[in-house]
Amino acid sequence: MSGLMRRGGGGMGLRMTAMIDVIFLLLTFFVLTARFPKPEANLPVVMPKPSTETAAVSDNGPMKIYLKAIPTGCQVAFGETKPIELLQDDLVTGLVEVTNDFLDAAKSFNITENGLELHCEDAVEWDYVVKVYDVLYRSGARKIAFVSLEKQNP
Repeated sequence: MSGLMRRGGGGMGLRMTAMIDVIFLLLTFFVLTARFPKPEANLPVVMPKPSTETAAVSDNGPMKIYLKAIPTGCQVAFGETKPIELLQDDLVTGLVEVTNDFLDAAKSFNITENGLELHCEDAVEWDYVVKVYDVLYRSGARKIAFVSLEKQNP
């Protein structure tokens, strides 16, 4: 009976070497058999067809919007059009007028490709700049560049 007893008093344990070998074999199997999607296949890209119409519209350049400070608020002008006044007392009416005039003026520009230039005087309060920017962005303009007009010292 003494021959059946273990010597050394060591307990039974897990053999880690065999388990690590099996884990590495499974890992190698799954890595080699996995099919990864091509990154280009996930992007829905639709290339536009070349046409002569878009070339004629894109020669206009970026649409220019001018912001000028006035004592009661700000003036917004789209190019050489009559400026719209954004007054502190009645800001909502002025922003609605800016939205309507922008949508009318944007028809003659290709704003998706050429974008907008927002020309601001230094004296214009940032609150008005942000509100005009929000109106332009909500109306579909995405390429908006800020141009700061500095005062010339004599």
